Amino acid sequence: MAFVDLWGWFDEYEREAYRAGDELRQRLTHLNYEGWRQREVAPRQALALFTQGRLLAQQLDEPCWMLFYDYWRCEVYLFYIGNTAAALDLAVRTAVEARKPAYAHCPVRGRVYRVLVDAYADMDPLAHADQIHEMLNYMEHEVPLDLDTWRLLEAERAGLALELDDLEGAEAAALRYLDRSGDSDFRLTNAYSTLCEISYRRKDWESVSRYAQLGEHHGRRARRESDRCEHVAWQALCARQARDEERAGRLYRTATAHAARLGRPPSESFFKALCDYHLERGEIEPALKCLEQERETARRTGSLYREAKHHLKHCRVLMKLGLSVEADIAATRALITQLPRPALLLQKLEQIAMGQDII
Repeated sequence: MAFVDLWGWFDEYEREAYRAGDELRQRLTHLNYEGWRQREVAPRQALALFTQGRLLAQQLDEPCWMLFYDYWRCEVYLFYIGNTAAALDLAVRTAVEARKPAYAHCPVRGRVYRVLVDAYADMDPLAHADQIHEMLNYMEHEVPLDLDTWRLLEAERAGLALELDDLEGAEAAALRYLDRSGDSDFRLTNAYSTLCEISYRRKDWESVSRYAQLGEHHGRRARRESDRCEHVAWQALCARQARDEERAGRLYRTATAHAARLGRPPSESFFKALCDYHLERGEIEPALKCLEQERETARRTGSLYREAKHHLKHCRVLMKLGLSVEADIAATRALITQLPRPALLLQKLEQIAMGQDII
């Protein structure tokens, strides 16, 4: 399969800028390097740098570079700052712009559409399931893609299947994603994150532990601190499940230390693993503190769906701890019914109300 060479385009532009002694166009490429370095440790600074790049591209009348930097701004909003509402607004506008004839040969188009899928999925995957399916099929068959975007199509399918509680479909897509990842440590650690989540839903702790160790290995090689702390958190939970308290405590301290150094909130899976870590020993205060930290992250996204999912988790935790849950069940039901497609979350809420441990 032939792929668009996004970074070949980038490198050639940079070489030409140096050959021509064009300092402004050299600066246009340097802003990407500077922003990339800051994305995990100082995401708002990364956003400012990518915004500078977008403005400079406009000044230089470089439409493809404008698209390039708008794409990176979407990435920062979504994955590093955690503002889903801002990401979706910008992603929609950027995708509309990318459909204009002027961008027909722009190698970043595939990434623009892919980050729109990410934003749809983060805002409310159930409400946007049809758009996500359509966009993925459009990208697969109609849009020239770079290798990394092609790999991520299966990650998107796995993520949507997970939200729909289709574990078989999620696993099949995750394994295809793993296969497509090749020797990319960056993608492999992400693929193992998905496989950890699937195994967790099945309560297959042996598989969670194995995938988490592989994910941590590739996360270390890729210098992905956010992924590493998530994988270590999964390992801490698995060690506690195995009653190895010494190892569990060591891994827990490592995971939380990694998370404290991040410039952005840890992943949803990080909070999930650590909350269950405390639930295993009935540690009420730490479990509730973990939920409170995740609640702030969910609120900042601007996604009602994410807030509703957090409320579901809160009800589950209260139930497992033997605490009063009636008022929380009622409040969560009222929140869920505001969603465009509430049926699946309402079903889960009723299962929790009946005492089932829905994870």
